[in-house]
Amino acid sequence: MNGYIEWIDDDLLCFCDEDDICYCFESDSYDSESSESESESDSENSDSYDFDMAEPRHLSQRHASSGRSRLTSRSQHKSTSQTRQKSSSDGAKAGLAKNNILWPSERCNLRVRFLNGDKFDQETVKKCVTDHYNSIPMRLRFKFLEPGDPEHSDIRITFTDQSKCLIGRSAENHRGEPTMWLNMHRDSSMGAEARRAKRQYDILHEFGHALGMQHEHQHPECKVNWNMQVIQAKYGWSAEKVHDNFDRLTQGVKPAAYDHESIMHYPVEPGDTHSLVTYVPLATKLSEGDKKFLMAIYPKPTKGVKLPQKPPKVVTKKPMHDDYMVQRLTAQLVMQYWIQNAILETIKSEERRLRRAQKELEMMQYVFAPFVVNQVVMVPCYYWY
Repeated sequence: MNGYIEWIDDDLLCFCDEDDICYCFESDSYDSESSESESESDSENSDSYDFDMAEPRHLSQRHASSGRSRLTSRSQHKSTSQTRQKSSSDGAKAGLAKNNILWPSERCNLRVRFLNGDKFDQETVKKCVTDHYNSIPMRLRFKFLEPGDPEHSDIRITFTDQSKCLIGRSAENHRGEPTMWLNMHRDSSMGAEARRAKRQYDILHEFGHALGMQHEHQHPECKVNWNMQVIQAKYGWSAEKVHDNFDRLTQGVKPAAYDHESIMHYPVEPGDTHSLVTYVPLATKLSEGDKKFLMAIYPKPTKGVKLPQKPPKVVTKKPMHDDYMVQRLTAQLVMQYWIQNAILETIKSEERRLRRAQKELEMMQYVFAPFVVNQVVMVPCYYWY
């Protein structure tokens, strides 16, 4: 028998079956962490938290025997104003989990490991996440591990024919198992640009779930009135899965108004709705609202953070007497060698100048000297024309 968790009040927790018959306990006696671990281990590949109603009875007997809790009510809840805590196809809703699904404040890096895929797929994911998420001024950063790196991983990616992801830190309950599934859309029936856009949307959307973000089209202020029959036929999902992914959430941690440009919003095509909202394009980047939301839930620390200390100033010790003398003598020898070379070069240059002057003088004497023939001086005559 399937069921779901429902908070009737801040201190009253109920397990409800398909017929909305609920078994309620006081929240101060309920171990949320142990129950969450049990439910997630039973519903790893499921689209909702499935509970065997024999288990709540067992829990009630156990708590009653310990004197820590009591069965308070068994009632039918038909009102849609009550919020259900379920897991979507991409992960659990962030609203009712409160801060339990958000990564703790001491975490600054989420380590990502690829379990399969070729180099193109892995590099595509790395570049997309680095450009769009690691550029946001928030506390968390995604760190991609190299193959063979023994460091523990928080997110483990496997490439398959569908895209989904465990929500936030619920991935910690699945050690050594995939926590994110990505479809890289190698379908040849789609154009190259359409494949690229769908691939980028899936990557950014699923990494948003890994950070704890919920579906934007499930925001209470969203005005899209979905045609559930069309949606069910379009995605090939069960009716329950469609409602899990499209019904409004009445609680949530998102401190912002509805944002139809969010990467967490499913695209809306003509025929998908009964309302005037008939088209929301496929997002290929994070909106400003997404960035502000992430900076709000993962703010950079501003107080109580120790700044890295400057490296100590290196003080050069004065050399010992012997070393100092050696350095001085070496410097003097180098200087003398340089001076000698300069003097020699000057002397050679002057010698070359003197030789050129001597040759010029000899040429002048040869041209203008009188001719001597048989001891008779012959003075050349010049005629002017």
